[in-house]
Amino acid sequence: MQFFAPPREHFFRPLTHDNRELCAAVLRALHERVHGANADYAETLTRDIVLEVILRALADPKLRALASDTGQPVRPEEERAYAGELLRKLKEHGWLRSRSGSRLYLRMPSAGGDLSAVESWLFGAAQVPVSFFGDLDFAGMQILASLREVFPGAGAWHPGYRALTRLLPQGGHLPDQASKGLQVDPGETGCGYADQELLPAMRLHGRFVDQEAFGLT
Repeated sequence: MQFFAPPREHFFRPLTHDNRELCAAVLRALHERVHGANADYAETLTRDIVLEVILRALADPKLRALASDTGQPVRPEEERAYAGELLRKLKEHGWLRSRSGSRLYLRMPSAGGDLSAVESWLFGAAQVPVSFFGDLDFAGMQILASLREVFPGAGAWHPGYRALTRLLPQGGHLPDQASKGLQVDPGETGCGYADQELLPAMRLHGRFVDQEAFGLT
């Protein structure tokens, strides 16, 4: 389950009812959990997690009072049912996206390729290695560092970068030769291979290599 689905006709309907303050509190909490400063990007937003967030909001007496059409506070035994109904509305109007409500398109060498492995990875049912390959320069390493904020296990693709690294001593180009003189050394990316081999090699030789050179090695 993912926070935000494609635009829907009645996207803001959950925020037009009397309990809109409660709904807004839940959405803020979900956003903070998924995209906030302390978000755990390795965590999959499951049904149980969403229900937990809603029930936590209902623990606030002022918000709990908004969960009843009669104006009376929701009894503890009714909270779970209310949380399930609010979750259903958030999914229906596009605030949450489930596996059944998503359609994947994957470009593969074979048109008959199986999407099951990609679906399992995307929706958190399986852990699949993630590799990054781009230019061997500081900007490329910064992209890798940013990618690791979303996919903590992501790393530099060894076969590609190993080939580019071999070109550094006498190939590639100086930063100013490709308008890359203003690129900033990221210091570290969190990927051991990039931090211990790729970045030191670029610093040593003072050169970069474009990813297009990979097919020429």
